[in-house]
Amino acid sequence: LFDCRSVKFTEDFVPADEKKVQFNDQVTTHQLQEYEDTDDVESTSTIIIPREQVSQDSVGASTKAPESPISTNQSNQGHVSDPEQDEGAISSDQDSSDSEVELENPTGLEALSGGHHQVFSVDVINDTPQSFADIEASPNKQAWLDATQDEYNSLLNNGTWVLTDLPPGRKALACKWLWRNKFDAVGRFTKYKARLIIKGFLQRYGLDYLEIFAPVLRYNTLRLVLFLVACNSWKIRQMDVKTAFLNDSLDDDTEIYMAQPPNYVVPGTEGQVCKLQKAIYGLKQAPRCWYLTLHQFLVGIGFERCVKEVCLYIKRVGESMVLLTVYVDDITITGNNNDDIEKACDELKQRFEMTDLGQLKSILGIQVDVKGNVVT
Repeated sequence: LFDCRSVKFTEDFVPADEKKVQFNDQVTTHQLQEYEDTDDVESTSTIIIPREQVSQDSVGASTKAPESPISTNQSNQGHVSDPEQDEGAISSDQDSSDSEVELENPTGLEALSGGHHQVFSVDVINDTPQSFADIEASPNKQAWLDATQDEYNSLLNNGTWVLTDLPPGRKALACKWLWRNKFDAVGRFTKYKARLIIKGFLQRYGLDYLEIFAPVLRYNTLRLVLFLVACNSWKIRQMDVKTAFLNDSLDDDTEIYMAQPPNYVVPGTEGQVCKLQKAIYGLKQAPRCWYLTLHQFLVGIGFERCVKEVCLYIKRVGESMVLLTVYVDDITITGNNNDDIEKACDELKQRFEMTDLGQLKSILGIQVDVKGNVVT
């Protein structure tokens, strides 16, 4: 119940009507019950306050009809009850409401969510470390250390940097480790993830970077592609690029120096820094470098970029058509020829380190459900 003080009900009031409505001096609302005063009016309203909030005297006072009640247009006729009967009615209503069985899904969320619910544990979320000291105290210490080592090995295998002395007049940008728990589309924990990022906010325009703009797929374009998939019962595949920003090289005229990663300083090279050969997470120009690298590759294998949507690529071979969308490192591939879809997936796997997620299930908050040839 909401306690709304000094509320005036003007159910019959129309702004353009010239009739003036008379109001009670004091009206307090808790629960409304209709009754009829056969002597004065046809139908009026009285206010009854639940007994658990007020005393017996106040309940009796609340059932007294107001001197100038507001008339209503309801045709149902009632009767005036005494305080004891009113109190009994309130008690009966409360007992019946307490005995009601709670609905299993009163809001219909089961149908809206498709049966997906978040099932991750609070303990898993609280275990996210912020430093190596937190990792040492974590019950999942070894899992976090393995994830960090895997990220470091990936950086070395991609030739992300070379160790060198810092040139005079230049400053090395700092870097840091980030750790996160990864979950799937329905909230289930999947793995521990570590990421080395550079503090790009320390970069200086004209010295460390120039252009930084990188387009991403528009939401309406994605909905249009999914609409075509649903209407034509096409197959749609989803792929994810592993460490996408590490696949593109920096411009030859750009020199960026970074301090060696914390806890991974190579013995005997304490005074040296990392000269970046490829983009790394945190660089201002990293998204742009990745987009240009992927664009050049897609054009090389026969795709054409859409004029109106620069993150939508189309490949036509006779009657066959393949549509490819790009949202940073999330790629979807669909079309009217399954063989051409598989061929495009294989070409991407040969060029980049990819994770094949199979049939599209979720992207940008959109759940995709495939049942036979029906896509919803």
